[in-house]
Amino acid sequence: MMPITKYRSVQRWLNNKTRTDYSRVEQLWQRSQAVAKAEVDKQRTAMDVAQADYALAKKDFDDTRLVAPFSGVITKRYVENYSNVKDKEPIVSLQDLNDLEIMINVPERVVRNTPKKVVGYAVFAFLGVFYSVSFLMMNCISTILFA
Repeated sequence: MMPITKYRSVQRWLNNKTRTDYSRVEQLWQRSQAVAKAEVDKQRTAMDVAQADYALAKKDFDDTRLVAPFSGVITKRYVENYSNVKDKEPIVSLQDLNDLEIMINVPERVVRNTPKKVVGYAVFAFLGVFYSVSFLMMNCISTILFA
């Protein structure tokens, strides 16, 4: 099977060639009727078919690119690259970094001597998928509840 980019290029070339051929035959017909009208019609049909094939190849190529509705990070891939997928089939799992919720368990011995309200502390999260990046957690600790 031919790669989609090569297929699209071939269809574009055929589209241009048939358009040129049709223009040449049409001009001959208009000037001197040196060619049969059937040949003009045949070239017109070939040009129409090539245009339709090119439009289909262009649409197929455009369908090979996926765009997420938000910026984020791919957290899991469900299919390999260059695989054929069906409509509504999950392809990847995305994580929106603007709305990240992290819940942690803090041992009681760590918070035992801490005031009941903690204000102004900067808390950072280090995630395994982002080896050298830390995220400043905003408004993450407002109260500490003791059982």
